[in-house]
Amino acid sequence: MTKAERDAKKAERKALRAAKKEEMKMLRDLQSVQGNALLEEMKSGGKKTAVAEQSYGETYLKTTVMDAEKIDEQMSTTADGEKKMQIGKGASATEKPDDAVAKEPAASTTTTKPASGTTTGSTTGSTTTTKPASGTTTGSTTAPKTRLLQDAKATAANSTAANTNATKSTDWKKLKKDEDFMKVVINKKMFEKGGPLFGIKKPIIMFNKHGADYVKEFPRGKKGDFDPKTGKKLNKTAVAAAAKAVNASEAVVDENDDQLEDTNATQVLELEFVDGDTMENIKVSNLTKGMLKVCMIMKDKKSKLQYVNEENEQFQDDGISQASMTERKT
Repeated sequence: MTKAERDAKKAERKALRAAKKEEMKMLRDLQSVQGNALLEEMKSGGKKTAVAEQSYGETYLKTTVMDAEKIDEQMSTTADGEKKMQIGKGASATEKPDDAVAKEPAASTTTTKPASGTTTGSTTGSTTTTKPASGTTTGSTTAPKTRLLQDAKATAANSTAANTNATKSTDWKKLKKDEDFMKVVINKKMFEKGGPLFGIKKPIIMFNKHGADYVKEFPRGKKGDFDPKTGKKLNKTAVAAAAKAVNASEAVVDENDDQLEDTNATQVLELEFVDGDTMENIKVSNLTKGMLKVCMIMKDKKSKLQYVNEENEQFQDDGISQASMTERKT
């Protein structure tokens, strides 16, 4: 591309990103209104949570409102001893994380008085008294009489009924889709002092799944484009000034030409937190390790989890570390 063509392309991409950011804001505002309605529903009905789902095309929107005072009821203890809750697709507000530890049943003792003339054992922890069948003799060597089943009809393995049932099997519908593995695990520390949700009485959580092209206008940020600790965009003026000047009419290849192409995403998850009392967005940043986990599908080992930094208008991976990777078949 020539310099003029490249400048025109940059201006076009910038305009597309501005339009997309406006679309994102409009969608969030609509969800905030829905969240406010759910909040009123929760208050009037004395509920602890309220959920609304919407789907159209490749987009799935889930809005969940919670009562922070009852947040312990949404939490489960996981294998590492931490308390967490999981949010994914579905009508329930939360669900148990995959590594949740089952609660041990409370110990109980039941004493059953044995029936007259019977002997109880202690090998099973419970007692069952069964009356001998008519025609049998207990406590002797007399052989019991044989019971006959009247009119028992055999069913052939290849009968029409059996074939019909096999044909009507809908087990394939239970197979999980890629989007079913898209989940968020929230540690209780998010609600405690030092966490972004501390002091928020009625948090609204937006869990949205979008099509792969929802963020195609945002390029992938490169190392050196942003601070790996703060995420802030770095000043590259000095680098640009040192670049070799070229003739405006000369077509050349630039190392950043890839920034002018669409970004192909495997999955797109949008996660937003809103204060239900003020309806203001809650900034989620400076999280300690393990506070927030995002589970998504990777099509190959070269893929990586990134987020869109709307201020910098690009994908970045600062603050993200891989906790684990599991191979699944979908």
